[in-house]
Amino acid sequence: MSNPMPFKSQSESERSGDILVSFSSRWIDRLRGNFPNYIFRRRVPSSFVPKRVFVYVASPISEIIGFFNAKYIQQITLPEALNIASEAQIDADELKKYFRGYNTVGCYAIHDNMIFDEAIKLSELREHFDFFPPQSFVALSYESSGWIDKKLSKPPLQDSLSKQADGTLRGGFDESKI
Repeated sequence: MSNPMPFKSQSESERSGDILVSFSSRWIDRLRGNFPNYIFRRRVPSSFVPKRVFVYVASPISEIIGFFNAKYIQQITLPEALNIASEAQIDADELKKYFRGYNTVGCYAIHDNMIFDEAIKLSELREHFDFFPPQSFVALSYESSGWIDKKLSKPPLQDSLSKQADGTLRGGFDESKI
């Protein structure tokens, strides 16, 4: 594509309400497995609570692997974060090291999450967008949120569908999970 669309919203009026948060590739097993109840970050949105938080796993994975919905986002103290560190699936020493020199901890309380059956690769993002993985997070444009929704709602091949115990179809995208 010669003129890729912006992935990041350029203004508040272009902001879709979704964000993308980058994670180190060492978090991949924790994010794909038993998803944490809390996510701790140095920077979090302060002017709005996002509708969805897309999860980008950095190199060498370089993919959007899913999203989560946040019940709330708040700034908490390091001792408060240490009290819930096990629910965030992070070791206390690792948490202390990550937040050394910081007075507060940005905390996403996770409502629910969805891990995609088929992740969205960095090469595909760059094919359509002016995409550079953020160091922390980026607010998505309407165009990028809409593109992700269309990509995920492609009907899967009938043979690849399997009904889960909760009634959802595995292999496609269930909008009721949003």
